[in-house]
Amino acid sequence: MLAHHMLEATSDPVVVLNADQRVVLLNRAASSLGWTRHAVIGCEWSDLLHPDDHRPDAPVSPPDTDAPIVTRCDVTLRRGNGTWQRAAMVSYAGRVDRHGVVSVLVLMPHRFAC
Repeated sequence: MLAHHMLEATSDPVVVLNADQRVVLLNRAASSLGWTRHAVIGCEWSDLLHPDDHRPDAPVSPPDTDAPIVTRCDVTLRRGNGTWQRAAMVSYAGRVDRHGVVSVLVLMPHRFAC
């Protein structure tokens, strides 16, 4: 419950992905990108990224360790109205259990990571 309140309290859009890289949760701040929960939950993350930002060689699961993988990069996101917007992204990928990985993506549309 506390984690949910913290997620909603942040002013940056936050997206949570399951092991299949599908959106399972997003906070209210994601509405700044024109996204609604109804439209985005269940979508593949790659459907929200510009084709130039697809990285097939990027790791989708952390190594066999409890430490999360943290990555920072700039991405171009598909807004709710179909236009594109650059954003810095910090990704935290960690093992949820032996079956899957969860990624928490913090998106910063007005800043760039690099």
